[in-house]
Parts: sequence; C-alpha cells; structure tokens
Amino acid sequence: MWRVDPWTGKILGWKSGFGPISGLAVNHSGDLYVSQLFAGVVTKVSGGKRTDVKVPFPAGVAVDPYDGKVYVSAWSIADRDGTVLEGKKTPGGQVWKILGF
Repeated sequence: MWRVDPWTGKILGWKSGFGPISGLAVNHSGDLYVSQLFAGVVTKVSGGKRTDVKVPFPAGVAVDPYDGKVYVSAWSIADRDGTVLEGKKTPGGQVWKILGF
C-alpha cells in the first residue's frame, strides 16, 4: 500500500505485509486501519506498531471524525439472512464498533 500526495504525486511512504485489503481508514492522528477480508482481521498501524482485531469477513472500515471510534462491516460476504459456512448458518452482514483499539 502506497501513500501518495494527491497534488504532487510524490510517494510519501508505504506499508506492506497485508493480505487482500477490503477497506482502509485513517484517523486524525494518522493511524491507519486496514481490513483484510480473508485474513479475518482489522489491523491498526500506529507508529510502526501493528495491532490486529479478529473480525469475521471484514470489509469497509471507518473512523468517526468526532470521537475516533472505529467501525467495520463484519460478515460482509453473507447475505441479509446469513450464509451457510462449514455446515453452520452465519449471521447476516453487521456493523461492529471496535473497542480498545
């Protein structure tokens, strides 16, 4: 993943080591949040430190600009009524608030 200045096109930095990325968000402090659909995690990158939170099939991720809370869509590939996965019915798509991130 590359960070690029939209006005100059200059590369400002990059991060690697992620699986297929399904969502990105940045908070006001510059912390990066990356959802990785098939890895089943949302990763926070802050000051070079990575913290993972398990989320089943995460897709979009967002940071509330007022309070900094992180939200992610869980079970994103499930239909409204859920999906049968490994013989069990999963919940339908949900929005999760990640606490303590």
